Amino acid sequence: MRRSVILITVILVLCLSLGIWMDVSQQQVARKYLDSVRLIRELADGGRQAQAYDEQRYLHAKWQHDAVWLNYLISHHHTRAVSAAMVELATALERQWDVETFQALDELEDALRDVEQSDFPYWENIL
Repeated sequence: MRRSVILITVILVLCLSLGIWMDVSQQQVARKYLDSVRLIRELADGGRQAQAYDEQRYLHAKWQHDAVWLNYLISHHHTRAVSAAMVELATALERQWDVETFQALDELEDALRDVEQSDFPYWENIL
């Protein structure tokens, strides 16, 4: 009886710890990408489209790597929304479309915020 209580307690603590670690990791990754998106916005707003495009290509390559393991943690529609927004941003930056660039940046920020907050235990997610 005593062993089963100890085993249940250890497994419970382990599962809760891993769950919290995964949520925090997911949030940190999304915040890093949001910081990079802000940099791209500043570059595009400053008229440095070529630098913004280079930064976006690097960010997209990193995202393709991170999306693989994020798909294990969160719903696929969140990662697909980020990927689609990155493709739209790449097109807008490549063509140097100003209005579409900022619309794509807004969509990308929204999609990354969904990744950041999708499964984190906020009251709105719990209720």
